[in-house]
Amino acid sequence: MSKPWLIINPISGGSKKTKKRLQLIAYAASYCEIHTTEKRNHAVEIALKAVNNGVSKIIIAGGDGSINEVIQALINTNIELGIIPLGSGNGLATDLKLPKKPIDAFIFALENDAKPVDTILWNQRYMVNVSGMGFDGVVAQLFNENKTRGIIGYTKHFLSQILKTKPTAFRIETGVDSIDVNAHLVSVANSRQYGNHLIISPSAKVNDGFGNIEIIPGTHPINALFKYGLQYLKAITNKKQDEFYLHPDLIHLKFKKATIYNYNLAVTHIDGEPQNQTLINHIELITNSLKIIY
Repeated sequence: MSKPWLIINPISGGSKKTKKRLQLIAYAASYCEIHTTEKRNHAVEIALKAVNNGVSKIIIAGGDGSINEVIQALINTNIELGIIPLGSGNGLATDLKLPKKPIDAFIFALENDAKPVDTILWNQRYMVNVSGMGFDGVVAQLFNENKTRGIIGYTKHFLSQILKTKPTAFRIETGVDSIDVNAHLVSVANSRQYGNHLIISPSAKVNDGFGNIEIIPGTHPINALFKYGLQYLKAITNKKQDEFYLHPDLIHLKFKKATIYNYNLAVTHIDGEPQNQTLINHIELITNSLKIIY
């Protein structure tokens, strides 16, 4: 049996996590084959190579965006995915209650078996955590364009955009519900949180057979400042309490398949990675399509 492959994103989480990455590499070298990403979507290429080489376990050290790249190659395969949370938000890893220390997470991934989880196909790309259009898309775009990583980077862009946010027009059709709404954001969630204990979809579960759509309706920017900002500050300053929701007035929908019409082409992200905006967005839950060690 071939060794597991460890894929490391060397910029995830910023320079503050360089020491942890180096410690992980030193520890993991004798247990697995190590690959380092060099560009966007490089993890997809590495994961595809692992699939073709018959690797049975891949471990990704990075954030939600790095995880998203890897899963593009793993949908409906028997390859197990381990996660080492070395990103800025680590939403999926936090929601799955994975070990926070990199070497502990690596050992956990080596010694445990995977469980099936659902994924969501958004047009042509799979997602496993949280994606969306609107305000969170803008923050994700600015974060990815800027060199400031970690929670400081997210907070910087969150605060810079909060008074600039304006609601935009959407239509959401789930087969059960049909809603026309002006909203600050429309979030598609397979798990509960963006990261850093910032919960957007309180009832989401990665293995319940349903996807979740969370809508934050449009309000005056000052009102939005208090509603977004207060919840955000609570989330990042109370990391031991993970029951702080992003917004108290969420509109919640569940779906198996849905279509979201993004009339004003609001900025879009999938698992924290900016995507091209499209008017028509087809989303479909793919049950038990990925094996994650948690």
